[in-house]
Amino acid sequence: FKQKTAYEIMPSLVGSEMCIRDSLSNLSTMKKTDALFVGAALLMVLFLNTYFNLTSDVAINEDGQTLADKFYLAGPDPYYNMRLVETTADTGQYPFMGGEHGGLDPLLNYPLGGTGGRPPFFNMITIGTGKLMSLFMGEVDGLGYAMQFLPALYGALLVIPVYFIGAMLFSRKAGIIGAWLVPLIPIHLGSGHGSAFSLYDHDSFILLLSTVTIMFLMMSIREKHPRKSMLYAALSGVFIASITMTWVSSQYIYAVVAVYAVVQMIVDILTKKIAIDTVRSVLVALFTGYLISFPVLFVRHGFSPTIHLIIPVAVAVFSAIYLWLGKKNLPWLISVPTLFGIGGVSLVFLYFIKDTTNALLQPFAQIGNLIFGSGIYGSKVALTIAEASSFDFSRTVMSFGPVVYLLGWFGFLLVLYRYYKKGLRKDYLFMITWFLIEAWLLSVAGRFLNDLVPLMAILSGFVLWFILSKIDFASMAKTIR
Repeated sequence: FKQKTAYEIMPSLVGSEMCIRDSLSNLSTMKKTDALFVGAALLMVLFLNTYFNLTSDVAINEDGQTLADKFYLAGPDPYYNMRLVETTADTGQYPFMGGEHGGLDPLLNYPLGGTGGRPPFFNMITIGTGKLMSLFMGEVDGLGYAMQFLPALYGALLVIPVYFIGAMLFSRKAGIIGAWLVPLIPIHLGSGHGSAFSLYDHDSFILLLSTVTIMFLMMSIREKHPRKSMLYAALSGVFIASITMTWVSSQYIYAVVAVYAVVQMIVDILTKKIAIDTVRSVLVALFTGYLISFPVLFVRHGFSPTIHLIIPVAVAVFSAIYLWLGKKNLPWLISVPTLFGIGGVSLVFLYFIKDTTNALLQPFAQIGNLIFGSGIYGSKVALTIAEASSFDFSRTVMSFGPVVYLLGWFGFLLVLYRYYKKGLRKDYLFMITWFLIEAWLLSVAGRFLNDLVPLMAILSGFVLWFILSKIDFASMAKTIR
């Protein structure tokens, strides 16, 4: 380099600059192309889950004057959500949450009254949207159309996190294919927990929030820069909080994140790769979610600890033990049995307090009941609900379509293989853990079938991209010519 003159160096520098500029231009073009493909997939989902119900002349009664008379919804839960929306719009206060600071709905558990138990976020978004739409139409029409349309929009927006997760784990093309598989999954478009127009329930909203939560947490785990990693984790926490402020069973997302964290830390101990990165990402996400949603939890439970707090604290305690073991550099033959010993003691504790009535121990009792007691849908009342029963194999397969379902399982096996071959990637382990949790939940109750939609789309997209990448299309076209 020292022997070259400036006149000799400049052309190479200019050439390099042009090469970098061309590369950035190509990258920009690729991103725009991806946006077009993903946007088209979003519109396809929106068309399929909206158009036919909207044009059927069944969902709207033009002669109706009130909200319930004019706009028809699918199922009892949507109508109770309508009651909450209408009552909030009339009184200016969100009703019937129960707890220490809430009220009872006189129409539930008649004549004693009962709590509606619906956190406000889902319905408040609808009210806000309806108020904006009422600027261009009547207030009743604004609220009615918002209730009917928003769940379909949430179902369509699912293609965005599906694309990003697929692109992160595999490739851009795998992400695009995964996004386009979403409108081909029947259960996402037309089931009782899907995203059909007029199905005003929170299922499509929760599915979108859960997938975005996992997307940002994967970004945080992959990010090497500490501040960026914490920012992604905090964004994941925002969506955890959104789920907490929407769903009475929001502890689900805390449990998914916690299970992944524990499995990842055990793998790190076995492979002697103990690091603070995963601990930081998971704890920032969980505690951010809890702190943002605390006002809503406080209305329901006061200052009593809930599972939403117990799970992050338990993960923090486990993380402290994990980091201590790493600092002491103990061999896994000592550290792993120690962790399992602590786990065994915890399980014994949960078993003996599962039937307690102590207010402080109630969150632990709920966890104990989940493991050793009635389970998720184990009560006699819950078992009267159709969604609490497990579905047979044919119904499960046809809910996704045989091709997508089988490709999804093949993709899971391929990810397992890649996880082993590619140095135990953390984001792959997250995908594996997420899939296994959902597969187990599906064996418990058919209610959880819809939760597999993003997973099946991502994994099927990965397999199709893998197959297409192995085909030499140029040689095939030449042979055909």
